[in-house]
Amino acid sequence: IIDQDIVIGGYVTSSDEASNFYRTLTIEDSSGGAEIMVGLYDIHNIYPKDYYLTISLKGCAVGEHFGIMQVGLPAAEYSYYSTDYFSSRVVVDKHIKRYDKRRSISPMPLSVGELKMSDCGRLVNISNLAAESDGVWSGYTIFSDKSGGKVAIYTSEYADYAQNPLPAGRVSVTGVLQYGKVDDQECFIIKMRDEKDCNSDN
Repeated sequence: IIDQDIVIGGYVTSSDEASNFYRTLTIEDSSGGAEIMVGLYDIHNIYPKDYYLTISLKGCAVGEHFGIMQVGLPAAEYSYYSTDYFSSRVVVDKHIKRYDKRRSISPMPLSVGELKMSDCGRLVNISNLAAESDGVWSGYTIFSDKSGGKVAIYTSEYADYAQNPLPAGRVSVTGVLQYGKVDDQECFIIKMRDEKDCNSDN
């Protein structure tokens, strides 16, 4: 538990409007990205994308999940996780402040081979990707670039586009970068905000 008056800030880069993000948001500044365990629903109405937020860390726990710095309340002793959701709107308002200051964070254009652990939590864009299988978005789908580099795209089964068919041909994908295990293999993962984060490269 952090007992010092430390404040971090950044611009909101995620959105839960399409339900691919669940009760969390991501922020980013020049130093990197972080995931905030807000614990509320319809976060995009309270903390819209591009708005500047500060988070007071006193009383919070900080951990790492899928390679991303994660901020929330301390988790229960029996939990496998190092952080938990903020417990109520009152607690959220105590720790998170939104400013009337907006800036659209441009995703970093990277190739699969350029992805680094230090980029986890940031908004990235990778071009010339193609799905290695047919089917729908739901779950983890491996995409590869023309040189054979592979990245997984994650889509929650609750996302409003989860049952839409995967794209054919080459695409450009934008999303928050993560790192974890997919089919027992460690790899970089992109979590899109909505289906509009995938665009044809043809």
